[in-house]
This record gives sequence, C-alpha cells and structure tokens, in this order.
Amino acid sequence: MTALTPLQSRPATVHSFMDAGSVRQCYERLLHGPDDADKQAVAQAFLQQCVGQAAALPLELPDPPAALQAWVEQHSAVVARQYAEYLERRTNAGPREFFTCKAHTLYFLQAVAPTKLVDGAWLYGVVKHWHDHRFEGLLCTYLEELGDGQPAQNHVVLYRKLLAQHDLSDAPDIDDDLYLQGAVQLALGYAGDEYLPEVIGYNLGYEQLPLHLLISAYELSELDIDPYYFTLHVTIDNASTGHAHKAVQALLQLMPMEADREAFWHRVTLGYR
Repeated sequence: MTALTPLQSRPATVHSFMDAGSVRQCYERLLHGPDDADKQAVAQAFLQQCVGQAAALPLELPDPPAALQAWVEQHSAVVARQYAEYLERRTNAGPREFFTCKAHTLYFLQAVAPTKLVDGAWLYGVVKHWHDHRFEGLLCTYLEELGDGQPAQNHVVLYRKLLAQHDLSDAPDIDDDLYLQGAVQLALGYAGDEYLPEVIGYNLGYEQLPLHLLISAYELSELDIDPYYFTLHVTIDNASTGHAHKAVQALLQLMPMEADREAFWHRVTLGYR
C-alpha cells in the first residue's frame, strides 16, 4: 500500500537486504533459486526488516475489524468519484495525467514488471491449507491470479505477453527499490505460515481498487497499448464480490478467538502497511 523506506536501525543478526543492489538480489534469489530451506530463511529475514519498517508507517485501517467491509465500500466510492472527476477533466480537453508519451508508458511498463511478474505470489503459502474452509477467500483469489487453470488468463502470462508485444521482455536496468514490492510478495509466499497475519493484511491492502489502475488503463488505451491486464484487475478488485470483498471475509474467518485476537490484528495491520 505504501512505499517502504530504508530502516533506520537493523538487528545485527539479520542480513540487510536494503543496501544498494541487494533488494534485487533477494528478489532473484526467491524467484529463481532452488526451493530449499535457505530460501525460507531469506524470506523470513527480509520480512523481518519490512515489518520493522511498517511499524513506523501511519495506520489507515478502521478498528474494530468488523467495520472493514463498510470501509472497503467507502474506499471504492471515493475512487469512483475521483475517477469521474478525472474523466471530466479529460472531456474538457485536459491532458493525460500519468503518461506524457508512448515512450514514457513503455518505461512505466518495464519499471513495474518486477511486481507484475510475480502477481499473486504473496498467497502461494496458503495452498497447503486447501482443506480448511476458512482459507477459501484467499485460495479463490490466488487461483484467479493464476487464471483459474486457463494459461491465457494467468496474470503473469498476460503481463509477459504485454511486455513481449513491445520488445520489453529483457530484464531492465532499473532502480533497486523497484524490486521491493515484488520481493515482499515472494517473501510472503515462502514464509506464509510464519507470517500468516501479515499475508492477510497485505492481501487486504493490495486488493483494494486503486485510482491509478483506472487512469493507467484509460491512458494506455489512448496510446494504443493493450490495457487488458489493467482492466482485468479493475473488474476483479471490487468491494461487493471481488478480491477486495474476499480479503475482508478471509480476515474475519481467520481471526482467532479472544485470547490472541489483539496480537493477531496488530500483525494484520503491519501486513497492510
């Protein structure tokens, strides 16, 4: 939801992934490395730093959790109003507000590629809980990210196809911090059992419909770039039946009973941030 900033202090026992070049190294280790115990350790060490950063960020979530569905619906209404205002500006001869030209747009597509090419990865760890009905919302979201068994609808496949259409398939030489969001998603996927509350909170934040998605789709279309990957997410990230709704339901179903409720909710808020 919010860009992470470098840690001011770090535990001496945890290897720092926030130094120059190391976030990309963490990303590539988790994405391409062997699936072994070392990968689990990398994921947990990386998340430990991210959670430390998140604790310093402001909290936007309502309390108690029972108010979340109304909060999600209100957020969607605000985004809809902001998008209507954007469309009015454009109708009145206003300029594009995100992309100055096609070259700028292609740069953007490459810059967000490390995140888009691991779409849904943060939910990888919940697959082992397929037999537990409480995980149904998270599992449904993950399967939809994978295209529900149809490769042509797999979100990562769709983004790879978009990159290939514009000769952008080669990994770009971009800033290390552009790998951060993808590294977080991969790490949550590999450390899902140890960081389940954070996974739930991250999913809650990431699946809210953002204004930038709507504007990006509109302006991509204007520049003759297929916006399907983006319009698909507009469709599924809705507050009534889509991923945003499922995210709230998953939290409420997995919330523990009284004894551990407060600690669990605190960790959920860290995951969201």
